[in-house]
Formats: sequence, C-alpha cells, structure tokens
Amino acid sequence: MLTAYETRLIKEISDNKKNYLIMAHGSEKNSEISELYDRFSSVFSNYYSNLVDDTWNRMGYQNALKTHKVDPFIAGGIGQGIGGVGAGIYAAANTASNNAEIDANRAYYEHEVSNSSRSLSSSESSLLSITRQLDSVLDSVSSIKEYREKEKEKLYLEAKELCQKGILDTESAKKAQIIFDSLGDYKDSITMARECCDRERKSNELVIALASAVLGLFFAVTTGGLENPGFGIFVFLLIFICGEIGFRIR
Repeated sequence: MLTAYETRLIKEISDNKKNYLIMAHGSEKNSEISELYDRFSSVFSNYYSNLVDDTWNRMGYQNALKTHKVDPFIAGGIGQGIGGVGAGIYAAANTASNNAEIDANRAYYEHEVSNSSRSLSSSESSLLSITRQLDSVLDSVSSIKEYREKEKEKLYLEAKELCQKGILDTESAKKAQIIFDSLGDYKDSITMARECCDRERKSNELVIALASAVLGLFFAVTTGGLENPGFGIFVFLLIFICGEIGFRIR
C-alpha cells in the first residue's frame, strides 16, 4: 500500500505534468523528462486499472462472506413441520444447493482477490520505480526544483497552522498530521506529525472530560444534589468516572 508521502508525490508529479514539461523545455533534461512522463502515464494507468479491479474483487469477497449458509437439516426440519415430509426433503435439498453456490462464490472471489492483489502489487512497484526516477530528474532542473520546494513549503506552513488549532480542533490536527506525513522528511515534518497526533489525542481527552463533567453535573442537579451537597458530589463523581470510562471504550 502506498504511503502518504508516496501518494502525494505521485499526485504532484501527475498534476503538474504540463507545467513541468514547459519548465523543462530548452533544458538538457527535456527529452529525458518527456520520455519518463510517457512511461509514467502508462504505468499509472495500469496501476489504476489494477487498483479498481482489486477493490471490486475485495468488495465481492466481503459480500460473499456476509452471505450466511443454513444447516440443511434445520431447514428440512422446519419445512417438514410446515408442509410435511416432501416439503422437508425439498427444503433440505434446496438449502444444500444454495450453500454450495455460496461456497463456490466465495472460492471464486478468493481466487480473484489473490490474482488482483498480485497484479496490484506488481504495478505499484513499477509505479514507485518510475516515480522515483522522475522525482530525481525533475529536481535536476533548477526552475522545477525551486517551484516544487515552494509548493512543499506552502503545505508545510498550512499544516503548522492547522496543528496549532489541534488542541481544540481534532479535525484540524488530523488534517495537519496527514499533510506532515505526506511531506516525508521535509524540515521537521516527521516530528510535527507526531506532535499533531499527540494534540489530536489530547483534544479527544479534553472533549471526553468536558462531556463527562456536564453529564455528571446534570445528574447531580436532577437527583437533588443542590439540597444535599454531599450526595450531589457523590453523584457527580460517580457519573463523571462512568462517563470517562464509557466514552473512552466506545
């Protein structure tokens, strides 16, 4: 499976094909970049086709596994109880036939998943190989390298800004972590990705604590805690602790 960094790199190279070919025009790397892009397009198309096939096969296999088989003896017993011996025999035979069809369907998709998985793995390796070659050659053209560095810096600054909101905004911390992961070892992106992950965790813990406190306060008040403070504190702490445990194991 492609990493966040590899996914961003492939998308960046693909999205900027026209732009990079124009920028490379007139340089000594022009023909090499053009040739590599032709190969990249072909390999990417093959990878995408295999990815679609593998996804559909896996969905088909999961659906086949969800189809439950029925014990023919149970079905036959029910049929006999409702319509007599003949109905029971028919129900048992029909159920056995359906079970055999389910087994065949599962076996078919299991075989297809195995084949499509191998094809996808092979095409993914080819895609990563050509992507690395293009990445290296593109950076050998100064104007392209400068442009790419500026784009990475934009993403880096965007992620830093999102990460700053992370202590109160779980979604922002998540987005920031994804961006930092996609930047690989650019500056301190690896460290920042871990920091955003910590902020997301702390944000979740804060939300859970606030929810538990509100819940505890509500029950403390509604059960007569205002008239009996000692009882109210007991109820608050009990509900707060139960809320903390309940929210965390969900």
